[in-house]
Formats: sequence, structure tokens, C-alpha cells
Amino acid sequence: MKPFQLIFQYARKYTTSLVITAISMLALVGIQLLIPWIVKLLVARVTDPSSTLADMNYVTLLALIVLGAYLVRGGLSFVRSYLAHVAGWGVVADVREYIYEHMQKLSLRFYEDKQIGTLMSHVVNDTDLFEQLIAHAIPDVTVNLITLVGVTIVLFSLNWKLTLFSLIPIPLVFFSLRVYAKY
Repeated sequence: MKPFQLIFQYARKYTTSLVITAISMLALVGIQLLIPWIVKLLVARVTDPSSTLADMNYVTLLALIVLGAYLVRGGLSFVRSYLAHVAGWGVVADVREYIYEHMQKLSLRFYEDKQIGTLMSHVVNDTDLFEQLIAHAIPDVTVNLITLVGVTIVLFSLNWKLTLFSLIPIPLVFFSLRVYAKY
């Protein structure tokens, strides 16, 4: 059985946790894109020389919205992290049980020239990597890609020429990473 098929087969059992994790990741990206926009409005209102008392009430409202957004962001970060780890450790436990049952079915001849401690170390350490994949790697890469797309869209809506100019270094970064990865 291929490793990713095995992981996703056992991850199906934790679909609810993973769906809530995905929803909280999307909400986190939305909040991360919302906060700079609100700060932009806040700075524009404060630096306007013709500000009135009503404008200061608006500034207070924007500051409270930013505070609320940071509180919601903290809660969503907790939910994302917690449920991703619940799913990750659940998959690890299920895969370890599967491997243990498989090892029980192997003949004694298989264990004749193997060190049991080494086998157990491989089982524990290799299955631990599944948790890191499910709880860290996949969510982090997904959030970063969605954030990149969202930031690019927001930047294009503000100033498309400046956005294109700021995106020039990205191919250079990818190229340098490919060259560096070879060494």
C-alpha cells in the first residue's frame, strides 16, 4: 500500500476535524487579509487634516474591529492547531495499530536477523512523521498559498502596476531555491 493512500485512508476517520481545520484556515486567511485593510482605513482617517469628532468615533470603531479580529484570529489559530493535531495523532495511533497487527502476522523467520529495537524505532519515528504532515505541513502550505493568492488579489485591486513590480523577485527566489536545493 502506498504511504499517502495509507495516510488518507486513515485520515477519513477524522474528516470532521479536518473539515473544521480547513474552515478555520480559510477564516484565518480572511482575517489576515482584513486587518491590513482596516489599518489602511484607520491611518487614512487619522492623517486627514479635516478630521472631526465623528471621524474619531469612526477611528475608535475601527480600532475595536481590529482588536476583535485579533481575538478571533487567536481563537481560530487555536482551533486549527488543536483539531489538526487531534487528527494527526489519531492517524498516527491507527497506523501504528495497523503496523503492529501486520508485524504480528509476520513469521519468526522475518525477525531472525532483525533487531527488534530498530524495528520499533522505525515504526515510532516514521509514523510520527505522519502527524507532522497532517498537523503542520499540509495546513501551513495551504494557508501560505491561499494567503499569497489573497494578498496578490488585494494588491492588484489597490495598484496593479506596483503589484507587478513587487512580484518580479518571485521567479528569482524560486530559481535560487532550485539551485540551492541541488547543493
